[in-house]
Amino acid sequence: MIIFREEKFGGILFDTRTMSYKFIEKVSDCDFALIKRKIPMLAANERQDIVSAPIQVYIELTQKCNLRCGHCFTNAADTPSEGVPTKVWLAILDEMSSIGVINARFTGGEPTCRKDWYEILSHARKLNFAISLQTNGIYDNAATTIKKIASLDIEQVTISLDGIGRTHDSLRGYGAFDKLMASMDLMKSEGIKLRFNTILTTSNVDQMPQIFDLVSQYGVSINLFYMRSLGKGANNSKIALDFEEHAKSAVEILELWKKYPGIHVSHSGFYHSEPARHNPKFPTVSYPYGNIAISIASDASYWPHHYSIYQGINFKLGQYPKDRIIDVWSGSKKLDGFRKWLDLLRDRCERCIEYRNRCSGVNFEMEIEKFCGRAAANPFCISAEPAPEPWKYLED
Repeated sequence: MIIFREEKFGGILFDTRTMSYKFIEKVSDCDFALIKRKIPMLAANERQDIVSAPIQVYIELTQKCNLRCGHCFTNAADTPSEGVPTKVWLAILDEMSSIGVINARFTGGEPTCRKDWYEILSHARKLNFAISLQTNGIYDNAATTIKKIASLDIEQVTISLDGIGRTHDSLRGYGAFDKLMASMDLMKSEGIKLRFNTILTTSNVDQMPQIFDLVSQYGVSINLFYMRSLGKGANNSKIALDFEEHAKSAVEILELWKKYPGIHVSHSGFYHSEPARHNPKFPTVSYPYGNIAISIASDASYWPHHYSIYQGINFKLGQYPKDRIIDVWSGSKKLDGFRKWLDLLRDRCERCIEYRNRCSGVNFEMEIEKFCGRAAANPFCISAEPAPEPWKYLED
């Protein structure tokens, strides 16, 4: 399905099959018959340099989790608290709908650890969001949970797969791989086509042929990305690929992909040989976070990125219900500072000889870790040019 949202510059086309978007100047720039849903420009945002409201909102439904993954980028745990009450999330979803948000992306922790997860996602379904659910695939009652997921007819269900057999278990716990496979079989029987997230590590980089074979049987896409030393992952940085290994992995994955043309592949090391041409009539989007997306933590606070929740209070943008999403989006000086910092990082990347050679560009989370003193360096960057410090751009 194609969703169209009106903007001052024309509009946004969002494809629910690929969960991707593009800007257009007028509806006639595409096949009008393909548009199944139209969203008027409801947000009271007079700015020309940003879109009228977030296209995507990442919702950390809970920090509660049923696994203890050693490489987890967050502080997910077996906490008694599930997070803010049900009514808060329902009200936030109503507000998101009122300003024209298209894609609600539910993450955690493990979202299904909340007793009310189905009620919350059902409400999102009624509001006609394109819905993404990030899950580890491990459930107390897999058959019942998976039937509920299937009944929601979610546009994207994403499973975490970090290797085959013991490799997956070494990160997620003994028996996790077998339980995941059992859930995947149930999901396949229910007609759920999966997207896979795989964190590239020294343990699984040689298992890509087996992983791709598995993905081709159960899914439609796979996203391979950096091992970041965030959250619990800070204690497992030794399993991360370095710059050279990551660049080599991207080349090998491109070659492997040729054997699996039926699945879509993303890799955090993929790059384009030619820079994309920017239409000056469109807002500049140097990076999704803060430019087309925003995140809401399990305590209903606002953040520019779903990992910045764990990188320092300096990145906090506001708190529901005191602050409205649209006011933060269009009026937060701190968010504007974050956008400016990302622009400066992008400009630095574009001056590097490795950009679009062996590097796809900004890895801002690790730049933040470096400036926080939690990492000695950004292992995915070999530029000799100093990166701009984020702090002076994050003033309230």
